[in-house]
Amino acid sequence: TIDPVTQQPLSDEEIAKKKVLADDLNKRVLAGEDFDALMKEYSEDPGLETSPDGYFFSSGEMVSEFENTTAALGFNEIGFTESSFGYHIIKRLPVTKDELSEEIEYTLMMDRLSDAMVEWKQLAGFKVTKNESVFQNIM
Repeated sequence: TIDPVTQQPLSDEEIAKKKVLADDLNKRVLAGEDFDALMKEYSEDPGLETSPDGYFFSSGEMVSEFENTTAALGFNEIGFTESSFGYHIIKRLPVTKDELSEEIEYTLMMDRLSDAMVEWKQLAGFKVTKNESVFQNIM
């Protein structure tokens, strides 16, 4: 329901069309059509470019409607929700031990890198000061 380029809300007419399409796709998935095929054909999620197999996330990383719907699903169940970003048809997949291990390893590595960067800035004598007016001009 948001234009991916301008980040502005779509018109009421465009939103109504998206809702009809989302409802239709949800019915098709629940009737047994291939979720992945429909996702590849119809999804407008810009995140699919970097995460074509879906998202691995923990609490607080996604909008609450998405998280709550996902949390209420069993493995391989389908859910439907609306958020400020639009309509979401969600299939919750089980996570393998290997996938979980990779995600944990990546998270730990990023945490260590973040801690190291703080230490390096201190050692080098860097001080970060946020100037709100400059920040707003950049945005």
